[in-house]
Amino acid sequence: MIESLVGSLSAAIIASGFVFSAYVLSLRLVGSRRIWIRWAGTIAGVIWLATALFHFLSFLRLFNRSCAVVSVLVLSLAVWSCCGKAKELLRALAHDRTLMRRTGRLCLRSRHRVMAALVIAFALPGLFRALLLPPIGWDSLTYHAVKAGMWVQSGGVDSMNGPGPWAYHRNMLAGGEVFLAWGMLPFHSDVLTSVVEVSQFMALGLCVMVLARQLGLREPFATTVAGFVLALPTVRLLVGSGYVEIGLLLALVSGLVLGLGAEGPNANTLVLAGGALGVSAATKLPMVPLCGLLLLVFVARSVFQGPGSARAWSIAGAVAFCIALCPWLFLAFERTGYPFSPVPIAFAGVVLGRATPEVAWYLQLPGSLPNGLAGEVRVLLSVFGLPVVPNEALGALALVPLVGAPFGMTALIRKAPSYVLPVCVVIAACGVAYFSPSFAVVRHNWVVMYGDLLLALSLLNMARLALYGFSGVSLWATLLVVVGLGTLAILARSAWRLRGLTVRLGCLVLLGGIATAAFGTLRGTLRDDFWRDDFAIHARPTYWVTALPYVDQPGVVHRIALTSGPLQALDNWGAYPFMGRALQNELIYVPVSRDGNIHHFGDDARNRDLVETADYESWCKRLVDEGVTEVMSFSPSSLELRWMGQHPERFEPLAGEEGNWGLFRRR
Repeated sequence: MIESLVGSLSAAIIASGFVFSAYVLSLRLVGSRRIWIRWAGTIAGVIWLATALFHFLSFLRLFNRSCAVVSVLVLSLAVWSCCGKAKELLRALAHDRTLMRRTGRLCLRSRHRVMAALVIAFALPGLFRALLLPPIGWDSLTYHAVKAGMWVQSGGVDSMNGPGPWAYHRNMLAGGEVFLAWGMLPFHSDVLTSVVEVSQFMALGLCVMVLARQLGLREPFATTVAGFVLALPTVRLLVGSGYVEIGLLLALVSGLVLGLGAEGPNANTLVLAGGALGVSAATKLPMVPLCGLLLLVFVARSVFQGPGSARAWSIAGAVAFCIALCPWLFLAFERTGYPFSPVPIAFAGVVLGRATPEVAWYLQLPGSLPNGLAGEVRVLLSVFGLPVVPNEALGALALVPLVGAPFGMTALIRKAPSYVLPVCVVIAACGVAYFSPSFAVVRHNWVVMYGDLLLALSLLNMARLALYGFSGVSLWATLLVVVGLGTLAILARSAWRLRGLTVRLGCLVLLGGIATAAFGTLRGTLRDDFWRDDFAIHARPTYWVTALPYVDQPGVVHRIALTSGPLQALDNWGAYPFMGRALQNELIYVPVSRDGNIHHFGDDARNRDLVETADYESWCKRLVDEGVTEVMSFSPSSLELRWMGQHPERFEPLAGEEGNWGLFRRR
């Protein structure tokens, strides 16, 4: 109970500190009257400040709860002392309150209110289920959540030192994992990671709506566009997965909003635009050229049209961009000698990134990439096929807005010609990136009245995905969460009516602690059921679930060595669940070689070298030296699995399938 109270208080301080700092910063840079853009600026400020503070704390190896709380408080005081004005803040809050009330009244009178309510109703089951789930997406199990959890454990960015999938993912850009790490920090668990995802999802809807308004759409079209985007399967199905794409899109769209608004005397919004675009670029490699080019366009336009001060703001925006992106490039350079490793990249003859042996082997996977125009046409037909079966592909419904695209571009050229170039850059960059050779793996292997029509299609998309990925357990647990949240809201409202601000805040913190403890107990009880039966985007292997009860007992710490046999398709180490519900377990890789060096998986020659240099006694001695308590060997069968099966005097089998995978306790 005490830990729940401390965690709740820490989470409240961290979240409110970031929001307060970003709100004050946005108020200073955007102004009080450009309310919608100021809200987008607040969102951009939150994600950039969280990223910058993470880099600072992790560099000092101080990314822990106590240091984070103190740092956020110091940050809030610093921002307020530099940018805060009490009268301006109160005036802005009054404007916001008035706008929210007016918007609420308009929504209640809208002729679209019934259909909009249905869209929201069909979206709610997935959002409520997401609050219950640990990160269950396959990429999250193999590296997104693993990285974040290891950062929380170590206080720095040390993670995933090993062969196979760890060698592939270790040096990849990790800007999206930062937000997973912040969600894990208050409770040293993943209790709040899904809350972060749901918050990002709703913030994305707000930013899309603001962007639509900037491009000239009036209501109810702007809000309808936001609902349509959120209802796309590729967006909606990400909630609860632990993937990073929602945060990537949020950073991109908020950066677009602020960059488009950086005209004339408003060039100061380039600071927030650069920061948001930097976060998006730091999340996935294809976003680096897109976001860099967008920032360059915004800077050039502002300098050309704006006052002399635009240059200073442009420099500040570029610095904010680099603060978010460059630490990851420096980290990859320090480890590999190339800033964009492990992706093989060369530009103008200069090597910027080298593939690890695992990546080079994966790119040689036979038959994975169809060649020629016919293969590309089949992919497009799959992506834009009829939405008969729920999947992560966009489906033909996403083609509907393209009917109005030529008319929209014509209106944009007439009303806001300065917006045309940035919008065209986004469209062209997305098309070029999608059809580029380096994107072929994703393109071929990862597919599945006008305003009234868009709203109806949003409703259809939300309805067909409402219970997608649910198991029977998560369905009744979601209903229980809904009842619990309703009860909590009633109690919180009653507490707020008590006399005295201190009493109110104390009651709210107490309610938060009790609710968090109950919520954590429910999630912990059903955790293994979620791993086994639920999915967020697509089904995944779950054979390892039977091993989790042996290594995930509250209060018991395990040091687990992970391994598997070489697998050309990679992504076969479902490591995150083995970190435990309180991130109490440490995961490592123990080399099998005589000399103790890590020998990478790869082509036939490398895999033969792995076997020829392996030594059982050296490996066993290393297990003892490292304090390993268990060894988990994922499928396919590994050299270590064979050794452990041959030596029952040293290794006790706990779970597994002979000749395929197994969890063993070291005797």
